Amino acid sequence: MKNGLEVVKLQLIDQNLIDKTREGYRIRTETSCKILTLKLGMGQGQ
Repeated sequence: MKNGLEVVKLQLIDQNLIDKTREGYRIRTETSCKILTLKLGMGQGQ
C-alpha cells in the first residue's frame, strides 16, 4: 500500500511542476511578445 501512495505523491508533485512550468512558459511568452511589440513600435516611431 505504501508503494501506491508514494507513486500518487510523485504524480501529484510532477503535476505541480508541470503546471508551474506551463505558467512560467506562458508568462515568458507574453513578456517576449510585449517586448517585441515595444521594439517594433519604437522602430516605427522613429
